[in-house]
Amino acid sequence: MNIASGTKFFRDLQRVFGQLQRTDLDRTFQQAKAPQCSELLGDKAEWKHVGFLNDDRTLAAWYFDSLADVKRDPAKFVFEGTCRTEDDSLRVSTSYPVQETLAQPVAIMHHNSPVTVSFDRRSQAYVFRLPYLYQVRKGESDVIYTLLPPRVSSRPVRGVAEEMRCKALSDPELTYRFLLCRTRLIDLAPRGLSPIQAGALGSAAYYLLSDGREASSIVKLTFEDAIEPRIRASEVRWVTAADQRSLPEIASTEFRLHFNTALWNVDNTPQRVVNGRLSELALSTSSNGDYCAWFPVASISIPSDVPSTLTIRKEAGPAISAAFELDEGRRRPGMLYCRFSSSEDPASISVGRWRSIVGELISLELLEGSDQ
Repeated sequence: MNIASGTKFFRDLQRVFGQLQRTDLDRTFQQAKAPQCSELLGDKAEWKHVGFLNDDRTLAAWYFDSLADVKRDPAKFVFEGTCRTEDDSLRVSTSYPVQETLAQPVAIMHHNSPVTVSFDRRSQAYVFRLPYLYQVRKGESDVIYTLLPPRVSSRPVRGVAEEMRCKALSDPELTYRFLLCRTRLIDLAPRGLSPIQAGALGSAAYYLLSDGREASSIVKLTFEDAIEPRIRASEVRWVTAADQRSLPEIASTEFRLHFNTALWNVDNTPQRVVNGRLSELALSTSSNGDYCAWFPVASISIPSDVPSTLTIRKEAGPAISAAFELDEGRRRPGMLYCRFSSSEDPASISVGRWRSIVGELISLELLEGSDQ
């Protein structure tokens, strides 16, 4: 990590960490600015952990207090790619030391394969998932995971990932660049095979990262061509996804679910959806054919428009499952689980086939211009 010597960096770090300890972390995260693609890449920049906070401050809150400690920590994030725009998709490679070798003069490093980093326009954050978690402890009510492999032979737990949403901290008095990354556990396993205990889902923590480089201002001069205006949120248009699009295609784009609240007139109980009709899941007896199941959070009503993540899996049967996990920041209204029978190839599952299940109850919408 290329951090300039002296105390200026740590004055910045102490200032940022002190402010975070005194504020509501979610609100601070929402107010942080969108990081720019070029800032993440830098000139062979290596982003490193410099601090950590938990929603529950009694669990963990720390930051490095010396330059030597930062340099000694071998864990790092390296973003890769090309910035055609300042919200372009990238890839990030992560490296973590093996715990059993930390006492050695040189720790053995585990280099994880790169994962895709996408810009989420709604939250104005760069988002990526790290499926490289190792189980540390399993109790009666909780499971603790770590990104550090315990042993050289250790393998990550399947079906679990850590999602990171990163935004840039901006303050005119800060000299150095910092990212505030909100993390949470993500269930990637098929329904019924999850290694995550229910209490662990939704818990959040915050990493404070820095590449140790001074922030800089970039001025772009344009001659003759008009300056392209910034798109306001009110000008963003959503369009219904075309029937011929496949669900795996949709999963790689920015999309949302639109619930027809006029038809979705049921209380907050699990529902089975078939042929555009709802029935109470507990009273449904048949699971043959294509169907969807709605699992709500009892205390949260369904909004009309809500962003979602989509996980597609091959299941026994043969069958394909598609899990839409609704996410409105701290509000998570529920999950829509859909199962497509007699299917081997996820790419064969089209929006039209999904629409034949949900009918007019739900529509799948994309940002205008992405439904090509």
